[in-house]
Amino acid sequence: MVEKSYIIKNFNAIESLLNGLKDWNAHSAIWLSADRYDAFAELYTEFQRLHLRFPLDFYDELHGWECGLYQVLDIRQREICEMLPCLLTAYMYNYVRKKIPFIQKFLQAEIPGTWKSSDFLSPNPYFIGKCIDTGKNSTHIKDIGIGKLLTTLGGATELELKGYANAFSFPKVQKAVLTTSFPDGKAIITSEYIIPEKGKSLFYRDVHKRNWRTDSGEKVKKEWYDGKQFEFSPNDLLMLGCQWMYITSTLMSRNDQQHSVSFACEPNLYECYRLLLSIVDPDKQAVNQYDSMNVSEREDAIKKDLAELFQSK
Repeated sequence: MVEKSYIIKNFNAIESLLNGLKDWNAHSAIWLSADRYDAFAELYTEFQRLHLRFPLDFYDELHGWECGLYQVLDIRQREICEMLPCLLTAYMYNYVRKKIPFIQKFLQAEIPGTWKSSDFLSPNPYFIGKCIDTGKNSTHIKDIGIGKLLTTLGGATELELKGYANAFSFPKVQKAVLTTSFPDGKAIITSEYIIPEKGKSLFYRDVHKRNWRTDSGEKVKKEWYDGKQFEFSPNDLLMLGCQWMYITSTLMSRNDQQHSVSFACEPNLYECYRLLLSIVDPDKQAVNQYDSMNVSEREDAIKKDLAELFQSK
């Protein structure tokens, strides 16, 4: 087994994604055909459905996350399909933390009402990138961010495209541990967060300490985070990643004849899981219960565990 092969696979996926963006930008009149749209749209639908059963604390921060993704995540590409759960998890991590200006500046513009999804379970075909809006609606979209591509104007800079592509990968992160400390020197973990190493001072700016005394007069110190920006706990992030592993593996499964032929391949669940573990516990060498299994055993075991996790309700 190649050490940290998940890093190589994720790098290849981002490179493939970036090349697709550059091609879209240079030949803006040429879009991916809509023949695989139904399969891709099911990713959105199943995510929405799963949220109803397993609500996400940060769901309200995800409004508009699907913008343009059908054109961006080309499911004809093996490199993308193999790591798709991690690409989507990383993208949502960055999206919730407002770190994707290429998308967020566009979403702050005046988007036509016809582009807004009216059905909770179905994405808008113009908004997600199934087809070009050749009517008057497109004239209301400002020439900004991904709007340059969705309206076939093109002209995005290489820096913009690289920044957007990198939004599908995780920044270098660290675990922030907040504690409650007692006079005897003992401390219990109050909460944990996964935060980027770059800009970590912004997180700690919103971490406060409170002192109080117990009935016996002992002094206790507690740390807590009260920033306005949502910060992921390791469990939040791992659960999100597992949701995408479950959704993608179910839709891409060769047992699902309706959609499996539309995806280049099934996700590499083992490599995705290894990458997720390296993110949620960056201070440790990721070790998991699937390491000792062979390829077919571990994929079946992961699918079984995901099914038990998300079919329990």
